[in-house]
Amino acid sequence: MKSVNKIAIFTLGLCALALLWGCASKSESRRPSAEDAALSVEVKKEDRPTLVDDKGALYGIQTPTWVAEYIQNGNSGVESIKLYAALNCFVVEQTDANREFAVNWVSLNANGTTAIAQMIADTVVAEAQSKLSGEKGGDITASLTSVQDSMAHASFSGARKEADWWQELQYPDGRKECRAMALWVVDRKTLGDQIARNMQNIVDENTAMSVELRAIFSDMIKDVRENGLIRRSN
Repeated sequence: MKSVNKIAIFTLGLCALALLWGCASKSESRRPSAEDAALSVEVKKEDRPTLVDDKGALYGIQTPTWVAEYIQNGNSGVESIKLYAALNCFVVEQTDANREFAVNWVSLNANGTTAIAQMIADTVVAEAQSKLSGEKGGDITASLTSVQDSMAHASFSGARKEADWWQELQYPDGRKECRAMALWVVDRKTLGDQIARNMQNIVDENTAMSVELRAIFSDMIKDVRENGLIRRSN
């Protein structure tokens, strides 16, 4: 079975990236239960999987709050937890029929920093696209492609792996798969400064960038520098 890299964001659709630029907070009173979180999937009720095993089952350990929040509400849900209020949270995820492969994949430190850079790149470009007016011509498309590639290969320091978890799920058709997740965190202000600096360098070096796109990135850079926040798809 071909593995599917699920990075960061639970829905992963670029349309979801049209969310506001910043991190919305949620009330602690809305915490989903471990059972709800484990089985929460965006499919028809009859197609939902059954949780058959997880990392804590052998030791009687409950599903961590960050896992429950991530499955229910994505990365922003994790950031709503008081413990992570000053942090940007990124859940790196891998789903595969082979549990060992999925768990080992998210355990590799290199995957976390690479995944974070790709999430940031996707978010920055999607946000810029949402602000563009009229038709997106070839020059703008080329500029956005260049920005995305540069951001995806940028170096963002300060991130650390906070925790990891896995769940084994069985679907009504009999197939099983392991969903492995690793929680990475980074200081919000530290990451915001790095994002703004990288974006500014890219804009300065891209002399072919349109006036409109340059103005959009200028506003985004200012926002990140002032608020130390990024908004992204879950």
